[in-house]
Amino acid sequence: MKFKVDLNASDRPERFTDEGDYTVVIDSVERALTSNGVEKAVIVFKDDKNRSCRDDLLNKDTVYWRLNQLIIASGMKVPNGAEFDFSKSGEFFNFVRSFVGMRVGISLKSESYTGKDGEQKSVLRVSKFVKPSADQPF
Repeated sequence: MKFKVDLNASDRPERFTDEGDYTVVIDSVERALTSNGVEKAVIVFKDDKNRSCRDDLLNKDTVYWRLNQLIIASGMKVPNGAEFDFSKSGEFFNFVRSFVGMRVGISLKSESYTGKDGEQKSVLRVSKFVKPSADQPF
């Protein structure tokens, strides 16, 4: 596990608590694997109030539409029709990591699920990436 010193941090970052659209900056990206062994990029987003949330992007062709949505929303300079080969270990992560510091809009939606204890729970998830609002501070 890694620790990163942030001398500008005041308190522990707050988590987003309400559904809605937010303008955020991609603060960090970590590489991980799903329980099935699929590579994923765990993205941490932060807004100007130091609130944060996470989202997982999977290196899986059935969900590459989310990566495409992130490219469009962030304004990443990628030529239309460009192709990438993410079959090599780490290539997908390195590509997603190149978005760190970029401004993007996210829509948070509440999702219900049943926990391991059988209890009904709710969590905010990034439902889509959108171009950020021009009037936001970031």
